[in-house]
Amino acid sequence: MVPLGSAIRLVFSDYPDPDSFPPQVTLSAPNSIAAKVTVDLIGKSVLLVPVQALAPQTSYTMTIGSTAASLALVQLGKTVTLGFSTGTAPGGGPNPPPDCQLATRGGLLANCNGAGCHAPSDFGGPAAQLDLTLAAAASALVGVPAQERPGLKRVLPHDPSRSYLLRKLLGTPDIQGGKMPLGTTLTDEEIQWFSDWIATGAL
Repeated sequence: MVPLGSAIRLVFSDYPDPDSFPPQVTLSAPNSIAAKVTVDLIGKSVLLVPVQALAPQTSYTMTIGSTAASLALVQLGKTVTLGFSTGTAPGGGPNPPPDCQLATRGGLLANCNGAGCHAPSDFGGPAAQLDLTLAAAASALVGVPAQERPGLKRVLPHDPSRSYLLRKLLGTPDIQGGKMPLGTTLTDEEIQWFSDWIATGAL
């Protein structure tokens, strides 16, 4: 039983590909219902937020197309249909991410440029031409094609799942090279902060 006003979250065993899922997930009851579909890489999940509130005590059908895939390039391979019903109790939709400013954050910057990898040096500049000193980090990340995956931006504002930075922090199977930062692991809270920073505009 899904509370009214709730978002519907589908959790997977692998990282969903944000380019394959949104067009492959539909909601109906029995007519098609418009819903915003987003991918949450941290939660390995797909979130559906209906454009209009769902009706009380109504049966709904959610369909996932066969070509929906993971970032490991594994397709679902068959169409999956899931059913659920709404109750009468209200429910909360997804909470908006908190406002985050890069200037207040040192975690990734300290871990990376503190070791000299992503800081200016006498040895040819920062690794991957990515200067993560606080003064340069935003201009080096936001809207800049990833050197390892030029088809992706290092940071695509308002879209964490399509930002290569988040994939490097998570170590998703589509990245080139190793998970970052090398030699250490960020906490779940630190990775979530960077996702929230991207989601709120990467300022």
